[in-house]
Amino acid sequence: MAAPQPAKPATKPAPVAAKPAPKPVAKAPAKPAKPTGPLKPLQSFDHEIELATAAFSPCGKYLVAAGTDATLYRYDTEKWERTELKGHNAWLSAIAFHPTDGRLFSLDSWGRICAWNYADDSPKPLWTREDAHKGWAKHLALSPDGKLLATCGADKHVRLWSATDGSPLATLAREKDKPAHDSVAFTLAFHPDGSSLVSGDLKGQIHEWALPGGEYKRTLDAKSLFLHPDNINDVGGVRRLVFFDAGKSLAACGANPATAGFVTAKPVVLLFDWSTGKQTGQLQPPDVTAQDGFAFDAAQHPAGPLMVAASGSQGRGAFWYWKPGDPAPILVDRLQLHCRSISLHPDGKRLAMIRYGAGGGNGKKLDKEGMYAGNPCTLKVFEFTPPATA
Repeated sequence: MAAPQPAKPATKPAPVAAKPAPKPVAKAPAKPAKPTGPLKPLQSFDHEIELATAAFSPCGKYLVAAGTDATLYRYDTEKWERTELKGHNAWLSAIAFHPTDGRLFSLDSWGRICAWNYADDSPKPLWTREDAHKGWAKHLALSPDGKLLATCGADKHVRLWSATDGSPLATLAREKDKPAHDSVAFTLAFHPDGSSLVSGDLKGQIHEWALPGGEYKRTLDAKSLFLHPDNINDVGGVRRLVFFDAGKSLAACGANPATAGFVTAKPVVLLFDWSTGKQTGQLQPPDVTAQDGFAFDAAQHPAGPLMVAASGSQGRGAFWYWKPGDPAPILVDRLQLHCRSISLHPDGKRLAMIRYGAGGGNGKKLDKEGMYAGNPCTLKVFEFTPPATA
C-alpha cells in the first residue's frame, strides 16, 4: 500500500517572464574518487524517498531530480549545494528543460504542470496548469523548439499545451471522442526535427502524431513488451521512447514479461527504423534472466552507442552501453543495481544516474510510525569514460 498523497490545493500563480539560461559550464566536480573502470564515482546523494527521474540542465550548471515527495531537488554542479523547489502536491512524474531560455517544466501524478526559471536563487512557479489528466499523469516532453509541451497518463490521453503559458492546444485522438490510446499511456518523445510526436502505452502500441496539429499518422508494433495472463494484472509496456541517430531510429525501452502478480521480466530495448516503422533489432544481453526486470531509460552517447538503465528484482539491474547493430554490448555494468534514470552532462563526460534501494517496495516494510516507508534512492554522478568501440 503506497503512502497517501496530500490533498490538492487550487492556487495558480500568474505567468512570469522566463529568464535567459545561465552560461554553459563544463567544470568537473572537486574531490573525485578513485577510478573504478569506465564509471568513476564523483558524487553521491542519498534520498529517503523515491526519485522518478533526474537530468542535467542544458547549460550544465544544474542537476535536477524529481521526488515522490512533491519536491524538485536542484544541485549546483560546482559546489553541489542543494535547493528544494516547491510547487507540486503529488508524486512527481517527469521533468523537461527548455533548450535555451532557462525554463524547467515538471509534471506530477495528479496532473499539475509547473514552469520554473530554474536558475533563480529560490525558484517559484512561473505558471501552473491544473488537472492536465484525470488519474495518474505519467510523462511530459518538450518540443525541440521549446514551444510545445506534451503530456500523457493513465486516462489514456495525450495532450498538447503551450510552453509559454500552459494553455491547452489539442487533445489527440485516432477516432473522434476517444482517447489516444486503448491502455495507459506511459511515455512520449518528440522527433528531433519537430515534425512528429510519438507516444507509447501499456499494450505495446507506439502511435505517431503529426505536428503542429496532432493528427494521427501510424502505429508501430511493440506488443512483445506486453503480457496479458489469464485472470491476473496486465504487465509490461513501453516505458521510454528515445530517438537516436539524428532521428533515423527509435528505441523503445521495456521488457519481455515472464509473470504477472509479483512481476518478473527480461529487460529489452526494441529498435525501429523511423522511415519504415519496422523493427530492425533489439538490445538484450544474452545472459539476462527474468529477475533482471525492465529497461527504464536510455540515451545516446555522442560516440554513438546507447546507454540504458535497467532495474529488476532485489539486487538486480545494470547499466548497458551498446552500439546498435552490434550483436553484443560493449559494457554491461551489473554493479549499478536498480538503475532507473540516466542523464549525460553537456560536457559529455559526466553521467547522472538514479539507483533505487534494495527494498522490495511492495508495501510490507513499515517505518517506526507504522507507515509504508517506500524505497530510498541514491542520486549518483560518475565520470564516464566509454570503452573503445570497433
